[in-house]
Amino acid sequence: MTYIRTAIVSIVALSLFGCASHLPSAAEMQAADYGPKPTATEKIVREQLKRELFDPYSAVIESLSAPVESCHTGTRINGSPRTFGWQVVAEVNAKNRLGAYTGIQRYSFLIRNGTVVSVHRPGDIVNTR
Repeated sequence: MTYIRTAIVSIVALSLFGCASHLPSAAEMQAADYGPKPTATEKIVREQLKRELFDPYSAVIESLSAPVESCHTGTRINGSPRTFGWQVVAEVNAKNRLGAYTGIQRYSFLIRNGTVVSVHRPGDIVNTR
């Protein structure tokens, strides 16, 4: 029993250490290329929601943050464990398959060169900076 507990604790610790190592340092964040700041963020987000939601035409964007420089980890775009771009957070209420509104759900979109390159959906474990 003790060996199993030790093994589980070791695996969890190594997993957490592996996740933490993907977060960029302040120097990496400052030197990163984020691409041009997006201007039509609502249009970009609505286009992405068409691919994310069951009924995208029912989507009500309750709030949409201003774009901020950010990094999403674990996306593996271009073989990199982290992707730099402009993060926009949207709080969205939309209908599900039963035709009922789900309540406000928070989505995090990483935009680079006018395109969404990473999405963190409701329920995702998120490492952003």
